[in-house]
Amino acid sequence: MKTIYLILIASSLIACKSSKNADASNADAPFQKGMVHISKECGVVITITENGSELNVYPVNLSDEFKKEGLLLSFTSLPSRAMQPAGCSVDRVVSVDNVKKLK
Repeated sequence: MKTIYLILIASSLIACKSSKNADASNADAPFQKGMVHISKECGVVITITENGSELNVYPVNLSDEFKKEGLLLSFTSLPSRAMQPAGCSVDRVVSVDNVKKLK
C-alpha cells in the first residue's frame, strides 16, 4: 500500500515539474535560422537545421509579413500544443517569437 502512495506522489511531482517547463518564455530559447516554404497542405512551413538534420516546423503564430516563399528568417521558438492542419506532415508545431528577416 505504501508503494502505491509513493508512486502517486512521485507521479504528481513529475507532472507539476513538466507543466512549469511548458510555461517557459521564448526569451530563453536560442535563435534559429530557417527558410519559409509555402505548402498546399500546411500553408506555411519553415525548414530549419537542428543537429545536422533538416526539420520542417509549422509556425502557428507567424505574422503575414513573413509568409513569403524562400524568405530566410531568424527566430526563437517553443513547442506548441496546437494541432497541425489536416493533411500536413511536419516534424514539429511551434510558436515563434523575435522573428527577423535575414534576406
